[in-house]
Amino acid sequence: MKAKGSFNERANFLAQEYWNIKERTHPAANEKTRLEEIERLLAKGISGKLGAQLEKEATELRRLINDKRTSAQTAGAIRQDLLELVSEFAPSLDLRQGSHFPYDREREPLTEPYFRAITDILLGTPKTALEFHRATLSANGIQVPGAEDDHAALGALNYVTLLLQEAAKKMLGRENYLDKSWNHLNQREYAMTLLGVLVQAGRPLTIEEIRTICNTTDQEYRQLVTESYDKGLAQDLAHMVSNAWQYPPIEKQGSRYGVTDFGLWMWHFCKEMGDRAPPEDPDKSPRIGKLFSRKK
Repeated sequence: MKAKGSFNERANFLAQEYWNIKERTHPAANEKTRLEEIERLLAKGISGKLGAQLEKEATELRRLINDKRTSAQTAGAIRQDLLELVSEFAPSLDLRQGSHFPYDREREPLTEPYFRAITDILLGTPKTALEFHRATLSANGIQVPGAEDDHAALGALNYVTLLLQEAAKKMLGRENYLDKSWNHLNQREYAMTLLGVLVQAGRPLTIEEIRTICNTTDQEYRQLVTESYDKGLAQDLAHMVSNAWQYPPIEKQGSRYGVTDFGLWMWHFCKEMGDRAPPEDPDKSPRIGKLFSRKK
């Protein structure tokens, strides 16, 4: 089902179709169980007026279940179309007004149903806005707080657009930066633990706080590499904020280290969703990462 028009118009159309289909495919209580119960009774020879009533109800339940199965297939196609759109294109915007990019006045603005649909698909929970550290996308436009000039504002816009496009590509099974960075992460001995600690902390931490948590989390492994453990943590932490990454998963904020939006989305799509890209060589999969994975 292909919608025509600008990104905004096509996205709004697909989002509305997505929610229309979702309403039709929402399961009613125990439909399948009720049908199976009726069919068992009919198979036992129940007849008369009760049998006729049950036959009629069974026919209606079969129709309803079949309609929902068909609607579910349609919903899958709409979901695919919306992901394809997001993976290749970006919103139609007007010129920047301070820290705000409004939608192109000659086009439809993106609507709340679109944001609820794309967050439902990507994050598993419908939300009326996509909130990043560097920008917030909503039906009101795109806010880039702290962007004082075009360079900073366009940089933030490019960054969040890339996140959405790469996440959509991953869900479509296509090559993407999230998987590439995840593979890169897996080649480092301590990187997986470091990222996991910062994601779960939910706030920036000093290296002393990180070391304390890691010492507890990976106590078993630390005992095996006592002399090199702290040095290895520091080296991998420095690597994760370096320009070795096109989009670093961690950034240094004064004396503390925090997870970037890219790092959070990489963790969500490659770790939490369980669809992780394997290391290039399984024998090189870091032991410390395996230990951390078992301690979720």
